[in-house]
Amino acid sequence: VLGMYGTFLFLTYLLQTVDGYSPLKTGVAFLPLMAVNGLAATQLASRLMPRMRTRWLVVPGLLIAAVGEALLTQLTPDASFVSHILPTELLLGLGLGIALVPCISTATNNAEPRDVGITSATTNTSQQVGASVGTALLNTVAATATAAYLSTHAHTSRAVADATVHGFAVASGWAAGSFTLGAVVGGVLINAHPGRDNARAPALATA
Repeated sequence: VLGMYGTFLFLTYLLQTVDGYSPLKTGVAFLPLMAVNGLAATQLASRLMPRMRTRWLVVPGLLIAAVGEALLTQLTPDASFVSHILPTELLLGLGLGIALVPCISTATNNAEPRDVGITSATTNTSQQVGASVGTALLNTVAATATAAYLSTHAHTSRAVADATVHGFAVASGWAAGSFTLGAVVGGVLINAHPGRDNARAPALATA
């Protein structure tokens, strides 16, 4: 989540301030990401969860998202949507769709019926905290990289565009690192198997 929301912010800035997209065109440009994310969540993650441990979905999903983020480190002001941004959107949508569904399912899987509401609320709150921290952190990284670039270049309109995109590229590298770190932590710490745990629940309750 830390890397995801920061990326949404940077892509919005890039499309509107550098590429000159209107707000409507920017929204349309995000549709491929949303479409792939929805398909990955409903057609892949939800079908695989009963058969696989959570880590075997979370880890590959976050690594796919990390690759998508890493592509943004190659951004330039002249980069086209189709060759540079669209591949990132497709990889982010696929990776996050695979990773987030089992994360949410695992977080609420073993909660008592009376605690499901508070467990779900806590999970959502933690996501929003991560989004806030991630956006602030990555925005600071981008602004610092932009300022550092401008300090060594003449302040022409081209240099400002180059510096802005350079800041986004540097922040994208940090976001890719956060996804990779999340994959490592998830691989080590997550040991849930929602399909197996759900199958055992009636037997445990009966016992």
